[in-house]
Amino acid sequence: MKVDNLISLRYIFPKHSFNFISYITFLSILGIIIGNASLVAVQSIFNGFQELTLKQIVGIDPHIRLIPQKGNFINLNDIDIEKIKDIGEINFINPTLQSKVVAVHNSKMQVFNLIGLEPNSHLFKDELPRYLISGSFGIFNKLSEQTIFIGSALAERLQVAVGESIELFTPNSIEGSLLAFSQPRGYTVSVGAIINTNIKDYDLTLAFISSSDLKHLLSIPANSVNSIDIFLKDFQKADEIKAKLSNILLQDVKIQTWKELNSQLYSIMKFEKLVSFAIVGIIIIIAVFNLFASLSMTITEKQQDIATLKAIGANDKLIKKIFLKVGLFIGVISTILGLLLGIGFVYAQSNYKWFKIDINRYIIDAIPVSLNIWDVLIVAFFSILLCFLATIYPAHQAMKINIAEELRND
Repeated sequence: MKVDNLISLRYIFPKHSFNFISYITFLSILGIIIGNASLVAVQSIFNGFQELTLKQIVGIDPHIRLIPQKGNFINLNDIDIEKIKDIGEINFINPTLQSKVVAVHNSKMQVFNLIGLEPNSHLFKDELPRYLISGSFGIFNKLSEQTIFIGSALAERLQVAVGESIELFTPNSIEGSLLAFSQPRGYTVSVGAIINTNIKDYDLTLAFISSSDLKHLLSIPANSVNSIDIFLKDFQKADEIKAKLSNILLQDVKIQTWKELNSQLYSIMKFEKLVSFAIVGIIIIIAVFNLFASLSMTITEKQQDIATLKAIGANDKLIKKIFLKVGLFIGVISTILGLLLGIGFVYAQSNYKWFKIDINRYIIDAIPVSLNIWDVLIVAFFSILLCFLATIYPAHQAMKINIAEELRND
């Protein structure tokens, strides 16, 4: 083993004496371990919740949505659906109708977004049944006429249950009644099912009905839709498919990816993860200050040893390297132990579900975790870099020790 490595390790792990400086070093090592483990665990929990949220969002919301640049409708005769399918990576294409409506039930009133579904649509066949908590979607996935499917928060706001009826009023019907000074005509529908996605905005502001009912309610022109919803095999390729779509679609059609449709929520999730990293990272920063203090005290205590090393031929470069390696060894050892501890927690939570959640209230039974290798590498780099930076000044001070003065004071 090289001399500088041997001396560095001896300063970190003294054989005979365990003094106050050793306690400070031990605390800095422990702090770095806890900080790294906490960062990996917290980032993994945020990843787990983000993946769960995104899975729900991109299940109900399309991965790509085509909307008109002007007006409210897209004429399907102007869109070559088969040409879009030829792009590849596309699972489903759903022409969609939707409108803001007002629902009234027993003097309770709520505004929400009503979406028209075809019986064979991806949402109706595959996604919505996953969130069913009451009622039924019908036999063989066929939509009943004048049946509406609503979120749990909307049902609670209207105080309506499965089988009960509600009145729907469109903006046009309300406007017409105001101009004619008459009572608006409502459209009666029966609640067929209640769903719960655990996303409040969805459960309160979304409801689903058959496309034929919505066309009748809104008097929509033939072959016209509000949007064309596209679901991909891999939603992470949305930006790539958007670029391809922009080359084949008309200029009067706007293309939005799931990130743009949920830009505010997506930005909040990224910001929360960044803030959590900064807050938990303070643990490592405090531990690094302890490391800085312990190295400074070590140099003060070992001045005569450093002078002796210089006297027998050690140059300033070797002295600086010794103390730089002290900080580097502490950083690397502590970081590796902390990362292993954090990864162990993620593995245990994934397989044994130590921290459980009430499955009767939520759609999951335990806190979700997801380990991202880039998060681990960033935490490791951040930790080791801080430890290395904390050693630069003490190592530089060690080079300035005067041989003659220290040996004379011995």
